[in-house]
Amino acid sequence: MNSDTIAAVSTAMSPAGIGIVRISGAEAFEIADQIYDSDTKKKKKLSEQPSHTIHYGFIVDGAEVIDEVLVMLLRGPRSYTAEDTVEINCHGGVFAVRRVLETVLKHGARAAEPGEFNRPIKIEMISIFKFKTII
Repeated sequence: MNSDTIAAVSTAMSPAGIGIVRISGAEAFEIADQIYDSDTKKKKKLSEQPSHTIHYGFIVDGAEVIDEVLVMLLRGPRSYTAEDTVEINCHGGVFAVRRVLETVLKHGARAAEPGEFNRPIKIEMISIFKFKTII
């Protein structure tokens, strides 16, 4: 399996209420820690939070606030990709979603190729039932 940490927009790049940027791979949580701000006195590290939880906060690039978000954490192998996965739910529309993705890529993820989030299927890591729900 390719061990790169990948990222891509998983919703349409069009006017919408919500856009989702997905990060998957070994460095997903570390990248999220670099760009997430919980806006509380005690800064929350997403890498220390339990799997299958959602966290409110902001995506930041240095001192610049990019967007107000909800971040979902899924630890592998209990995720769609069977890898550590972070899904950033941001405001929809082309500008906000693109800025969040650019920030993720700037901090270490690689842009996913078309269909690359399906890589566990290619190495038979998922059940036939789950495969049928994808196609």
